[in-house]
Parts: sequence; structure tokens; C-alpha cells
Amino acid sequence: MYSKTPIEQWLEEFYKEHHILSPNDLDIYKIAESLNIVIEKSSGPDRSIWDDEHKIAIIFLHNDHSHIQKREIFFHELCHPLRHCGSQENMYSEEFLMMQEVQAEQFQLYASMPFFMVSEYCHQIDHLAAILANEFHVSIELAETRLKQIEARIQGAESVQRFNDVIQEQPVPNSYKTVAKKVVPHHAKSLVEKALFQKQKKEMTRQ
Repeated sequence: MYSKTPIEQWLEEFYKEHHILSPNDLDIYKIAESLNIVIEKSSGPDRSIWDDEHKIAIIFLHNDHSHIQKREIFFHELCHPLRHCGSQENMYSEEFLMMQEVQAEQFQLYASMPFFMVSEYCHQIDHLAAILANEFHVSIELAETRLKQIEARIQGAESVQRFNDVIQEQPVPNSYKTVAKKVVPHHAKSLVEKALFQKQKKEMTRQ
């Protein structure tokens, strides 16, 4: 019941094309090289810069980050050169910048834990978030966020399916409405008989 977004589908095709088929293959340097992206160590803030014209980008990762932190930040920053135009340094709209950051957060989940790999572990019900965190080399918080995202999308699809099933079970209405025959209520019968009697009496008087 899980439906992949176009970005997820693109990532899956890209990973399979470059033989990135398991969590152990998700090496950030291999991915960066395949996309013509340079990873640079930095003592400054984590960021990415890119040149749309020459199709090249640089992702700066701080020296003091742990292995897991570097991976998570890389998959976040990777979204910008792949999905966004221009440079964030030249953006004057705070709302537009925030929108790009939200998109990068979603991209981070897809890229660091692609569904076609995660699905291989879904039979392990107990401690699944911890297992994914260990296998994909991400924090437990990121693994839990990805699982909640997957569960929410499955539940949404199931709700739509249940709604469609209910609609299909409803009887098809007739093209024409059936009009019930009018019947004089019991309490009005005496009034009707009285009116008919007076009418007949008037007609006999005229004759």
C-alpha cells in the first residue's frame, strides 16, 4: 500500500543504475562521485554550493561531525544541487528558503533510507527503528521519523481503499425516481365524503 513519490522513484532508479542496492552501498563519497559532486571538509557551517550551468556542486561538512552526522547532513545537502535552482546565499525570501529546507528534510529521509531497501527489513517488527539505524548508519531519531512517514502513507492509502470499497458496495440508483401512489389519509376520508355529498346535493338542486 506504500506509494512512492516521484523523487523516491528517481532515487531508486539512480541507485539501481549505479549498483547501490543495499545499505552498505550507500557510501556518500561513491554517491557524490556519481553525481559530479565534491565533498569538502570544513571548519565552518555545513552548506552546499552549486553551479547549474556547469553541473557541479560542492558540499561542505564540518570536521568535527561524527560518521553518522556527516551522512545525515550529506543526504540533506544533496537535495539542494539536485532539486533547487540558484544559490541559497542569493535568496532574499525567507519563506522560499524555508520551503527548500523542508524539501531537503524529506529528501534526506528518502536518500538515506530508500524504501526499496527499508522494505527488506519490515518483517522484523520488534525494535525496527533501532535495526534500521544500525543498518543504514543513521540516528535512531531519523530512523523513527522515516518509519512514521512510511506508516502514515500506508494508513492514508488504506483509508482511501476502504472508502473506495464502501462506494463500490453501495447500490446503483435507478435512473428514474419511483413516485409513490397518493393515498388519502384515514383522518381525512370523512371530510372528503362530506365534500362530495355537498357537491352532489348542489347539482341535484340545480336540476
